[in-house]
Amino acid sequence: MQPTYTRRGAIALGVTAVTATAGCLGFITGDEPLTVTAEEATVSEDALSGTGYELERREPQTIHEEVSAAGQTREVEATNHLLVYRKAIDVPAIGAVDAGVFAVVTTPVVEIVGQELNPVGELSNKEILELVSGEYGSISSPEEIGSSTVTMVDAETEVTAFTAEATVEGQTIDVIGHVGTARSADDFVIGVGIYPEQLRSDEEPTILSLFEAIEHPVTSTDSSDG
Repeated sequence: MQPTYTRRGAIALGVTAVTATAGCLGFITGDEPLTVTAEEATVSEDALSGTGYELERREPQTIHEEVSAAGQTREVEATNHLLVYRKAIDVPAIGAVDAGVFAVVTTPVVEIVGQELNPVGELSNKEILELVSGEYGSISSPEEIGSSTVTMVDAETEVTAFTAEATVEGQTIDVIGHVGTARSADDFVIGVGIYPEQLRSDEEPTILSLFEAIEHPVTSTDSSDG
């Protein structure tokens, strides 16, 4: 039977994919949840230098997910990792605000009874943008306008571009959002960049360079704490 999953509590920011192995007896019997944790990611300091983007916060996010296989329902506890970088941008009619955002989410991949559970693979980049948009304030009406191919965590990755409307400091502005997802080791790595559309010619090359500068996995001594 094909395993199924629910999106209940999918993630405060992003999405989750979870998996189990035959050795997890407590999970198999239903006596305890399967616990899985993604490796952290970061953006290299060299790539950040001169861009104006600075690490605002780095935090784990633990969610609980129910999965079903062979007529049995089991609980998975998955820990994702979130990084948010911000840049103060001078927006006409608003002034200098943190209107540039680049977020990175890592989320674990798991298998249960030989089948990989891949909610990320079932979500479009538009859906991911809508899930992550809370980091920008509020975003509505995203429309795809093109894509670029970058090398992200050593994988050739399509990064989709969208136009959307956002509310910043009480003002509605047009923004561009970029979304890309790549598989790295046992995790999915998701990158999302958003900035004012008026500044696309300057910000788009910067954001795409940040996708290519994502490092995963990293050790605590390699990662920056802002």
